[in-house]
Amino acid sequence: MKLTEINLNKLERKIIGIISNDIKLITPQIPVIYLEGGHYDPRYPVTEFSVTSLHHALNIANNAIINHKKISRYHLVY
Repeated sequence: MKLTEINLNKLERKIIGIISNDIKLITPQIPVIYLEGGHYDPRYPVTEFSVTSLHHALNIANNAIINHKKISRYHLVY
């Protein structure tokens, strides 16, 4: 599946910038990114925060994969 870059909002762009800088400075050979979003508890209705945070995490992950997948084809972790 080929991913296409998503237009990120201001918050998402800031986070992807932090991730990109960390990868360049700390783990340039093996970029590992952990994002969490959603925080859904089946005992309660889905909240706006749950949906929004998951949406942000997926957008950021999509663009991070596109931007950094070529750094190391041997050590890529999704």
